[in-house]
Amino acid sequence: MRLFKITTIFLLLCGYIFPQQDTTRYFLIGKNNKIDWNEERLEDQLTRNPYYSVSYSAVNEIVDIQFNKGKKNRLLSFIKIPKWVPSFGKSKKDTPFPIQSPDTVFVDREVIVTVHDTIRIHNQIPQSINFIVKDTTNKKDIAHSKGYFGKWDPYKVRLKERNTIEWFYKKPYYEAQLNKDGRIKRVSYFDNSHVLQYIWNFKWSKKGGRYEYFITFIQNNRLTEIDPILFSNMLSDVRPNWIARFKTRRDGRPEDVSIYDENGIMYYWYKISYKMTKDKFLYFEKIRSSYFRSDSTLSGSHLIYNNKDQHPYEIYHFNKNGEYKQATFIDYWPSLNELQKTVHDSSGAVKSRRIMEWNPAL
Repeated sequence: MRLFKITTIFLLLCGYIFPQQDTTRYFLIGKNNKIDWNEERLEDQLTRNPYYSVSYSAVNEIVDIQFNKGKKNRLLSFIKIPKWVPSFGKSKKDTPFPIQSPDTVFVDREVIVTVHDTIRIHNQIPQSINFIVKDTTNKKDIAHSKGYFGKWDPYKVRLKERNTIEWFYKKPYYEAQLNKDGRIKRVSYFDNSHVLQYIWNFKWSKKGGRYEYFITFIQNNRLTEIDPILFSNMLSDVRPNWIARFKTRRDGRPEDVSIYDENGIMYYWYKISYKMTKDKFLYFEKIRSSYFRSDSTLSGSHLIYNNKDQHPYEIYHFNKNGEYKQATFIDYWPSLNELQKTVHDSSGAVKSRRIMEWNPAL
C-alpha cells in the first residue's frame, strides 16, 4: 500500500513537472486559402501541396498554427493565438512579421478560439488573421480585442506602457479595444479605484486614413482632466452621459470641441486655432483657445506658446472682454522629469510657483 502511494505521488509530480506536450494535427487547404477542417491527414499522408499544421494544448485549445508550402519546402508562420492580434498600423513590407515600434501596439485576446473558427491567411504569408465565427452568440466578443495601457495620446492615436490588468492594481489605466480591421475602436479611462470615468469612441473611414471621435463621460468630471493646456477651468464641467464632440486637424489636434448633455443640448464649445512661426533664429507655435457658451457668448480665451518640441512654455489668459488676467511660465528639467510652473497676475507679480512631475507626451 505504501509503495502504491509513493508511486502515485511520483507520477503526479512527473505530470506537474513534465506536463503533457502539445499535439499537432494536419489539415489540407480548402477554398480561398482556408483551413479545411474536414480534410485532416496523418503526417505520413501529407503531399507536396500546401497544408496547415495545428497544435493543440492538453485541454484541446489551439496554441499554434503553421502554414506549410509543402512537405519538402516548409515555410513556418509562427502565428500564436489566442494571445496576440496584429499591431495597429501597417507592417513593414520586407518582413512577414509585425515589427514592434513606438507606434505599434499589441493587445491580449480575452476569448478562446476553438476549432469551430475558420482562419483565413492573406497572400500565403500571414500579415493578419480574420476570424469568421460560426457561433453568432460569441461573434461580438471574438471580433474585438482588448489591451491595458498606462499612457494614451488621443491626438496621435497612440498607446504606451502596455501591461496586464493585474499590474494596474490601484493605478489608473486605459483599456483599448480594436475594431474588426485592427484599428482602435474605443479607449476607456479608469481611475485609481478602477472606476470608469470616460470613453473615447473612434469612427474610421473605409481605408483607415481618416477618423473622427467623441468622448462619452461616465462620471462628473472636467475637460481639463483630459487636456489642461487646451481647455480652461472657466468652462470645463461635464456630467454623466454628456458628450464632447471633436472636429480635428490632419495631425489629430482639435479645432472645434462642442459639449452636449444626455438630451443632445449643447452647453458650451471651444474654438482652437494654430499658427506656426519658424525661421533660422526663431521657432514656436502659437495656439489660441477661445471658449463660448451655447449662445456663442465669449467667456474667455488663452494664448499658448509651444517650443520646438511642442511643449508649452508660456500661457496668457484673458477674460470675456479680452483683458489680460494672468500668465503661466513653464520651465522644463528633462533630466529630473520635472517642470516648474510660475503664475503671474495682471500686474506681473508672482502669484504662485510649483515644481511638478513631468510626463512627456507619447
